Amino acid sequence: MYWRANAPSTRLTLKCTMDCVIGLDIGTTGARAISFGPEGRILAEYYQEYPIYTAGPSHAEQDPEEIIRIVLNVVSNVTSATRGDIQGVGISSVLHSLMAVDKKDKPLTPLLIWADTRAADQSKRLRKEKGYKRIYSRTGCPSHPMYPLSKLLWIKEQMSEVFKKAHKFISIKEYLVRKLFGVYKVDTCVASGTGLFNIHNLSWDQKILEMLGLETGRLSEAVDGRTILRGLRPEYAENMGLSVDTPFVIGAGDGMLTNLAAGALKPGTMVSTIGTSGALRITVKRPSVDPEGRIWCYHLMDGYWILGGAINNGGIVLRWLRDQLGESDKQEAKRSGLGAYELFDRYASKVPPGSGGLIFLPFLTGERSPNWNPNARGTLFGLCLKHTKGHVIRAMMEGVIYRLYAIYRVFKQLTDENTPITATGGYVKSLLWLGIQADVFDREIIVPKIHEASALGAALLAMNALGMLDNIEDFQPAIDRKIGPNATNHEIYHRVYELSERLYQRLTGEFDEIVRIQNLA
Repeated sequence: MYWRANAPSTRLTLKCTMDCVIGLDIGTTGARAISFGPEGRILAEYYQEYPIYTAGPSHAEQDPEEIIRIVLNVVSNVTSATRGDIQGVGISSVLHSLMAVDKKDKPLTPLLIWADTRAADQSKRLRKEKGYKRIYSRTGCPSHPMYPLSKLLWIKEQMSEVFKKAHKFISIKEYLVRKLFGVYKVDTCVASGTGLFNIHNLSWDQKILEMLGLETGRLSEAVDGRTILRGLRPEYAENMGLSVDTPFVIGAGDGMLTNLAAGALKPGTMVSTIGTSGALRITVKRPSVDPEGRIWCYHLMDGYWILGGAINNGGIVLRWLRDQLGESDKQEAKRSGLGAYELFDRYASKVPPGSGGLIFLPFLTGERSPNWNPNARGTLFGLCLKHTKGHVIRAMMEGVIYRLYAIYRVFKQLTDENTPITATGGYVKSLLWLGIQADVFDREIIVPKIHEASALGAALLAMNALGMLDNIEDFQPAIDRKIGPNATNHEIYHRVYELSERLYQRLTGEFDEIVRIQNLA
């Protein structure tokens, strides 16, 4: 019983039609489980949100127990709705989260996620260290407060007793694995997104650990993403509706698994993702870094690394608008039977490219690639009385795409690849947003039929590990649609993009000052 992917097929063929695999995706703002059956068909899907707690302008925390409860619930809902033999579960998770636990596995801190920038000072100091370029070269991680390296320096300085008392420092995936299987293991992909991991020899970097005063034993064992976990604890098996014998495959990070699901393992293939945050990624066959430190490099699995740049602010800007200023839109959505984001699309689609001269710098949670400025803040520029809600929404959409385009320009300096871009993540539900990207990039955008690529990538890796899928490198998803660029729109967007870049650069000092004021509040 196995799945086979033969190039250039876009389908998976299952010999036993009752077999299925669950892809579990632990994201920034919610967890999703999907059971995949014959030919990669979705049999059941369940998604549930969880909150981010922001007690201050630089805070971004979550309750790990709350996330675990929701993860168990989404898996339980999918297993109860799936008719078929569940052969295993593959795990995808968000990167860069960090929490401390004691010897009894009890959390000593909340879960600090990538959007938490309280380690900004530590990150800045690290960039000024003489050995910083060597650290970046070994780890593939530019210095930034999102990385656990900077967060650990912050904890050591600001929560010294917690740093001393902590038995382990782990991510949300490791916390789940510990609960379900009683072991501390982490895949090399999640490990390579910590700033503590050597992407060349695929082990914890001893020089960095010495600098931190941290023993290797206080971190999880780093293992290949195809590592199979067995011995599911009975209470959790019962909770999720699974057998205690159900194998889990430890998997990888969500963005990297997206490349796998997008059929983008061939070197140079480019994938764009916008979910809560956003990213642009290409696959490489060996570790690679940017001489200017603008992008990162993480390990996916044996023989594959992902070179990429990520932005903090993707769909989260529209979620902020919905939650803080969109109460009337929520009510209208209920009356019309549409979602709030569908309404946003309708409003924005009535506005021409360039949003009538309204520019939005989408830095609600600072910025990562390519400038790595945690103090960058959201800015509406050019606002006047003629502008409507639709202008604001479209400016937000355009602003997010401009930040991805800034990363794309870095890639153009490092590679000659000019292939179409495969789009994944929640934004593929918006034809308007995809069209904006095609026009800004002046490139064709390809949208696979299965939009939840992280969960699919986790399932594919699990199938491969369990011997159900061979030739994983040849997998190609079925295509839903292709969107080509409009030359006239590209010229408009190019002009607005250049203006937004100048605005961004000129506000650098003001960003620092406004953060100092925000920290007084």
